[in-house]
Amino acid sequence: MAITMSYRFAVPDRATMARQLHYIRGYRTGHSRHSGRSCPDHAQPKLNSDWTAPLTISMIFFARVAQPGDAWKGPSEIGQWFDTLHSLSRMPAQLTKGSAVRTHAVWRTAVADSDIRQHHLKPRLPQETIRRLDTIFSSKGCIEIDSALLQANKLGNYFLKAQEVGKGRRPFLTSTGCLAIGPEGLRHRDDVVVICGASVPCVVRRRMAGGGFDLIGEAYVDGCMDGQIITPDVEIEEIKLY
Repeated sequence: MAITMSYRFAVPDRATMARQLHYIRGYRTGHSRHSGRSCPDHAQPKLNSDWTAPLTISMIFFARVAQPGDAWKGPSEIGQWFDTLHSLSRMPAQLTKGSAVRTHAVWRTAVADSDIRQHHLKPRLPQETIRRLDTIFSSKGCIEIDSALLQANKLGNYFLKAQEVGKGRRPFLTSTGCLAIGPEGLRHRDDVVVICGASVPCVVRRRMAGGGFDLIGEAYVDGCMDGQIITPDVEIEEIKLY
């Protein structure tokens, strides 16, 4: 399963998923960000030579999709992308946070807290970019932000990154009150999980019959991308993934 920091959230076929999971032995280290620290050896995926069978995988369930927003509509509607995130940031679960904290979460989540790739590195969203966005937002509403306004404020790279991240994605609010983006096909009450060995959270859906889960795609969950989910008493569950 190609779970990387690209935030393209592609869902591969089961055979590819199983072959790649076979080589995962814990979360990545070094300069890369990850959704959690290493899982114990017994939590590694169990493979089956029958590719029609589900994978038995260990997961940490930490949230559900509480409020889906409007999906990405295209570069010409980038203001709608920001406005959807801003609306989610004003839901009751978010209102315990300060206004600036919520607004900065919008700017980060819109691009999965990442800047244009520099060679093999994927830098985080620069603070200077956040300051420039704050300046725009002080005189404009989110819905009024467009490519021309971003370009005029030296935020062309931010616009390009928002397109890359947004295509085929949908913002949502988690049951724990975090802003997030995930695959366009996510639904209310889908589970947000960390798959042991993966570098980012994923959205999965419980099957109505027969048990098990379907993988919907990768997710960015603001405030949960640096190991915050993994605690000494975290519960790791073994499930069947189709």
